[in-house]
Amino acid sequence: MTPQSCAPSPIAEKLARLYAFDDEIIADPFPVYRAMRAQEPVIRVSSVVAVSRS
Repeated sequence: MTPQSCAPSPIAEKLARLYAFDDEIIADPFPVYRAMRAQEPVIRVSSVVAVSRS
């Protein structure tokens, strides 16, 4: 069985930008955190596993 590839979610893309210190995301990261809690409370972004809590 071969692993399936899938496109990263919008939250994963925004978290990747946050971890890369993107100025736009760093300026106000809270919408990304809220979306993460609501949509993907546990997510893997590259080698990082991000976990949110409410």
